Amino acid sequence: MTAIQPGMSVRDSQILELLRAKVDVQRVVEIGAWRSAWTPQHVARMVADHFTPQRSGKQPPPVKARKGAKPPSPVRPVADCGTIGGYARHKRRKEEPCHPCREARNAYTRQLRAKHAGRSLPPQWALWEPPTYTGAVTDVQLTPARADVLSELCRGFGNASIGRRLGIAPDTVKSHIKDVLAALGARDRTHAVVLVSSGQVRVLVPLDYRSRVAS
Repeated sequence: MTAIQPGMSVRDSQILELLRAKVDVQRVVEIGAWRSAWTPQHVARMVADHFTPQRSGKQPPPVKARKGAKPPSPVRPVADCGTIGGYARHKRRKEEPCHPCREARNAYTRQLRAKHAGRSLPPQWALWEPPTYTGAVTDVQLTPARADVLSELCRGFGNASIGRRLGIAPDTVKSHIKDVLAALGARDRTHAVVLVSSGQVRVLVPLDYRSRVAS
């Protein structure tokens, strides 16, 4: 079982573990080809990053690519290498970022994760309820047809939808709404819905009224 190194992928951790176990580089390349997990370019990058003379004082072992494989292209340094901007410049060039740029990117990612992990949750939202109406209630008598239109209007339907649900023409719906607004003393249809829903107006219909719309 491979121990995942901090800030490294599973592939790089596996390659690094094999190299630290003093497995021959060519054998590491063959293992990657057999697993279809990495290429000689990946092995060469790990050798250059972790076994260069600047790090250990040892010369990196030679990497033999498979027959027909392209040699790894050298990573050209950018102006702000070792920063997030350098990582982005490498990506815009469509090339593998260098080790300092990848380390800067990993450090930035860890910083963001720590910042979001310690962020407090937003306060809970309270349910707003309109104040209860305690004033006088006005009784309004409506015909069954107008009561049907007002009922559909309180459900949020428009003129065309109300006409289709009640089986009447849109012009008839407009006429009924006009009469309902006049009877309720409302400025518009929104005001009429508020008057009915808040209890300021109580609608009365004949006793023989049977609604044609299923509740």
